[in-house]
Amino acid sequence: MWKKTKAMLWKKEAINYSKWDVYTDSEEEEKPDTEPIVPKDDPNFRALEMDIQERKKKRDEDTKKANAHMEKGKQAMASEDYQKAVEHYTFALDYIKDNKTTYTNRALAYIKLKRYAKAIKDCDKVL
Repeated sequence: MWKKTKAMLWKKEAINYSKWDVYTDSEEEEKPDTEPIVPKDDPNFRALEMDIQERKKKRDEDTKKANAHMEKGKQAMASEDYQKAVEHYTFALDYIKDNKTTYTNRALAYIKLKRYAKAIKDCDKVL
């Protein structure tokens, strides 16, 4: 009776897990030996490539400027000039907005200045 019920209901409700036994990992599959085709003569591709290079160059310059302001901020923190430290960290964030360390350092300077609401905002951005 079980075999008869299985034969009737197997296709409708059950999942056939036997197919999992023949599963092959994607790393074992053959990879094509061909290189990707890059349209070097396409003017749109050239423009895109130039844009990528320009953005990288600008990002590198902004990183250098932000790091310089971060150093000045650290020096201001060491000399206990917390207002100046906040200014330098803010300038650093103008150049690179996704630097978590800058936000936490500025939050610490805000805590030292007893501006707790601003410190909480900076910590929230990091989280």
